[in-house]
Amino acid sequence: MTTNRFLAITLLASGLCFFAGLGFGKYSSGAGGSAPVDRGPSVGSGGAGAGKRLTALPVGVAADRRSANQFAALSRSKEFGMYEKMCGYFRIISQAGPDGMSELMSTLQREVSEDMGGDLLVLALGSRWAQQDPIVAYEALLAGQTPGLEQSLEQILQAVVREDPRAAWEMMIESDGAGSGLLGNARERDRFIGELIAAITVEDGTLAKELISTLENPASFRVGMDASLQALAETDPGAFLVQLDEIDFASASVRNRAIETAFARLAARDLESARAHLDQLEGLARKHAELGLAEAWSRSDPAAALAWAEGLHGATRTRAQSEIMRQLAQRDPAQAALELEQLESPSLRQELAKPVADAWAGRDRDAAVAWVREKLEGQAREESYAELLRNHIQSTDFDSEFGLLKEMADGSPEAGWGHYQFANEWAKRDPQAAAEWSLGRANNHQEIFGHVVEQWAGSDIDGLERFSSTLQDEAVRKIVEERLSQHRDSQSAGGGQP
Repeated sequence: MTTNRFLAITLLASGLCFFAGLGFGKYSSGAGGSAPVDRGPSVGSGGAGAGKRLTALPVGVAADRRSANQFAALSRSKEFGMYEKMCGYFRIISQAGPDGMSELMSTLQREVSEDMGGDLLVLALGSRWAQQDPIVAYEALLAGQTPGLEQSLEQILQAVVREDPRAAWEMMIESDGAGSGLLGNARERDRFIGELIAAITVEDGTLAKELISTLENPASFRVGMDASLQALAETDPGAFLVQLDEIDFASASVRNRAIETAFARLAARDLESARAHLDQLEGLARKHAELGLAEAWSRSDPAAALAWAEGLHGATRTRAQSEIMRQLAQRDPAQAALELEQLESPSLRQELAKPVADAWAGRDRDAAVAWVREKLEGQAREESYAELLRNHIQSTDFDSEFGLLKEMADGSPEAGWGHYQFANEWAKRDPQAAAEWSLGRANNHQEIFGHVVEQWAGSDIDGLERFSSTLQDEAVRKIVEERLSQHRDSQSAGGGQP
């Protein structure tokens, strides 16, 4: 099943309100939305638009008609803009009790159109209803009383499965009957089946097997089996591995994927037990088990995991080392850099150089740059320089660290976002030097050059004209002339203002 969608939507709404300078409980109005306003009576307490804010509803108190009334009053109020209203709508929904949900849904759909955020609010209210009273929400959905609630069927069944897994399955079958189309097309229906079977497996594995056996469609049966095995591997990896030889997998790929998941989960809980189970496997199954073990071990002790991975072979060894090195770079980038130099695979050293350098620069930028300069070669060095420039130019003082930034820019010939930023900052101080630098690059960096010239035209058009007269390359002079022409046209259109 999916994660708590109501929480996700509410967090999204909270972010929206935050960037608007608002909160669910406080509203601001007027220019800029920053000045405090007089707090009047509540919206909903004295008619539409009667006050400046909403009265807080105590958490857990059934809102019944009051939520619907508040919602309608807020939608008709002239005191608030769209963002403020959306914050208020989400606040009402987040505090609404189980009574009156149907009326609140009807009010929402009547008062707020889709293009004004109504579709998002329907999702939030449907998820809230599924949390508060999933049975009543399901009955309303099946009766067709609340258009839009069908989007929350998955949330409803997720809530029911924790209390009564068999009832949740029967509700799904019922909702799929009579040509309702609530589960969508065959592919969507199988996805629905898989997620519900996974949730039921967590609650009652025996029941999950029984329900899977009732699936007559071969594709649905395979989906159910795959989902159940994956859920078992995640929630009870020890039991899964004990039963491994008895399980009838739909395919080798399903078996291997489940094995990798089980070993990752088991190793995170009991590393020695996972290693003991590893000795019972061979072939491709063992390789997937090794990858799962490496994933978990890399998070707890990447140095020990890396030493263990030296004994692996081929592509499995490379994949395991990559995962472990990324984890080690986050914990101890200096040690990761030392380990990187010992890796046998040139392609793996090149792949991992960037994340190691960047992680190290977050702690000690000078040491990271020195490592890139002295220890790396070829494409690994170039890409690492580019990564450092891109990620650190904005947090670095341009004037005092100019030499270091220029080393990064010069060390990576391919023009990237960091190079644009570097050239832009340099052009503010010395546009001619920035222009000459971009022209001297290996691939000429004509796009960066054009950007510098455009900025130069806005600050010193006479200096740019003098520079243009010294250019020997026709293509380069054409770029400058085009920018000069565009700037003159802009000045003419603006009445001579630069």
